[in-house]
Amino acid sequence: MGLSFYDDGFAIAYPKEKRKAAGEAISVVTEFIVAEGAEAQLQQLDQLASKLRLRGLPTTIVIRPGSYQLLQVPTPQVDESEMDAALRWKVKDLVVGLDVERSTVRSYPMPGQKGAAAQLTFAVVADTAMLQRDAEIANDAGLRVESIVTTELSLRSLFAAQLNPAEPYLLMMLFQQKSYLIHMLDGEIYRIRELNSGEEHLPGSGSGEEDRTWPERLVDEVSRFFIFCEHNCKGGRAQHLLVPEFIASMPKVMDALEDNIGLKPERFTLCPMDSRCLTVFGIACGEEEPLV
Repeated sequence: MGLSFYDDGFAIAYPKEKRKAAGEAISVVTEFIVAEGAEAQLQQLDQLASKLRLRGLPTTIVIRPGSYQLLQVPTPQVDESEMDAALRWKVKDLVVGLDVERSTVRSYPMPGQKGAAAQLTFAVVADTAMLQRDAEIANDAGLRVESIVTTELSLRSLFAAQLNPAEPYLLMMLFQQKSYLIHMLDGEIYRIRELNSGEEHLPGSGSGEEDRTWPERLVDEVSRFFIFCEHNCKGGRAQHLLVPEFIASMPKVMDALEDNIGLKPERFTLCPMDSRCLTVFGIACGEEEPLV
C-alpha cells in the first residue's frame, strides 16, 4: 500500500482485493483525502483504515515532491557500509533549505553501477523530523510502515508496472512545488532533470512576458537533458514524452512541447485520479527499494 502526506491532506493507494498468487494483477484504488494538520490527518487515516480493513497492511510512505532534495554526486571511495556517512559530508555544501545535520541522508546507485566502483550515485537528503512525523501518523492509524521512498523511486515502480521497461521513456511530472523530467531506461531511473515549476511558467496562465519566455526556458533545460541521453545512454534518444492529464488538456503547452522538444507528447492516463496519487499508485502496483 502507498501513502503520501501533503499540507492539505494525504494520497493513498491500496489493493481492492488481496493478490491470490505471485505476479497476479490486482485492482488498485487511489484517493486523496483532504485533511490539514497532523491531528486531522491521523483521524481521517484511522477512520479509513478501520472502514476498509487496512490495519496491519505493509505500507510504503512516498516523500512528497519539494520536501527533500535529490542530488547526483561523485561516489565516495568507501565501503558500502560507510557510504551514507561519507555522502553527508559531500552534500553539506550542496543542499539548499535543509539542515543536513538534522536530515536523513541515504544513497542509491545509478542504474548499472554498484558500490564504490560506480562513478556517480544518487544522494537523498530529507528532514528527519518530517520522516518521523509521517511514519508516526501511519503507525498510529494501525498501518505497518515498512519503508519510505522518494517520488522518483515510486515512479520507477509505476513504470515497471504499467509500461514496457525495455524501452527508454521520458516522463514529465509537474507538481505544485517542483517539476521533473525523468528518463527511464530498462526499468531504471537513468537521469533526472528538475525544472522550474509552478503554473505561472505555463503559457496562458501568467503574465505576457512569462508566456513569451516559457518555451525558451523549458527547451534550455530539456536540451541539456537530451544531449546527455543522446550521447551517453544505451538505447539512444528517449522515444516517448508522457505528460499528465492536466497538462495534456492545455493545447498551447502541448504544442510548445512538440515544437521545441521534437517529441509528440502522449497523454499518460492509467485511470482518472488526482495527480498527487500517481506516486502512491506506483507503490501499490509493485515493489520498490526503500530509502529508510
